[in-house]
Amino acid sequence: SHWANVSSSVGYVVSRLAKAGFSLAIHGEPIFFPRPCGILALKCSAASFAITCNQAAADYLISHGLITPDRIFVVHHGVDAITFRPSTEPPCGTFSPSRRCRFLTVGRLEASKGLPDLLRALALLAGQGRHVELEIVGGGPDGPELKELAKKLGIAELVSFTPYLPHGELPACYRRADIFALSAVPEKHWGIPNTLLEALACGLPSAATELPSMRGLLENGRHYLSTPPHNPAGVAAILGRLMDEPELRQRLRSNGPELIAREFCWETNLERTVAVFKSFRAGESRIRIKH
Repeated sequence: SHWANVSSSVGYVVSRLAKAGFSLAIHGEPIFFPRPCGILALKCSAASFAITCNQAAADYLISHGLITPDRIFVVHHGVDAITFRPSTEPPCGTFSPSRRCRFLTVGRLEASKGLPDLLRALALLAGQGRHVELEIVGGGPDGPELKELAKKLGIAELVSFTPYLPHGELPACYRRADIFALSAVPEKHWGIPNTLLEALACGLPSAATELPSMRGLLENGRHYLSTPPHNPAGVAAILGRLMDEPELRQRLRSNGPELIAREFCWETNLERTVAVFKSFRAGESRIRIKH
């Protein structure tokens, strides 16, 4: 059962009725909020194993005694590296009034994405006389508030809001951008951002705030540039550095797709998931898997 909320509760009940094995994949917010509760502890105790998408989540569950280390496995989300692949167009070397640096962010317009910080960072860059613009792709409840903030900051003409797009249309957005920007906040963003992974797969130089879920996977200066959260000046600084250093941008263009191929491609993580099921099927005859 996916998710540590209602869906895995249903899976747990079905497993008891069917006298079958039970396992769950745990993602994001249901682990951390509300803080570890009895029903989550019950499901983790009953599960033959659990899979989570990042090491920080696994460490949290283990540290709170919800599951033992030998029954939890980290398998990252997968990216379709065939669909999300680098552009064949040569990258822009310098930016000018006639060729602004095109920043892109993709995601739901709500608190976890930290978009007010990104808008403030853009205002700082514009105030420095830099030639910049930002495309925000996504829908959500905070849209009107973000548009009003852009007006107050005096950057409304530099920000375009593109409504939610089907997933298959996103690669074109990544390929027309120069730099991907993500200002997510760790208090509300629990997993590894899929949009950042997609940007890396497309070879798009990226800047993002630091999240616990990305520790040990994405290296600052090798795969992306990072800065602490809640810091518009820090976001502006790393975006400005990417604008100023074409060699750095080129290094990130090369390293991003390589990281995705090694750690996040669909095929690899499917194999890892199947291997977990097979290991427990072999060791525990009560688990029944239909192929």
